[in-house]
Amino acid sequence: MKVVISGSSNGIGRAITRKFLLCRHTVVGIDVAPSSFDDENYTHLQLDVRNPLPKIDGVEAVITSA
Repeated sequence: MKVVISGSSNGIGRAITRKFLLCRHTVVGIDVAPSSFDDENYTHLQLDVRNPLPKIDGVEAVITSA
């Protein structure tokens, strides 16, 4: 499954991201902070969710924790 998670660098968002990666899902993390993951199934977008987001194809779930 491909999932987008906002707030992926810290706190609850980081914990959720870690769980999805441990379950071998593909994760696109969005955060204003730099990435805190080094995983082949993780892509990090360092941006503010209050601004327009790029198109991300194939997303099956979105989790907002920012």
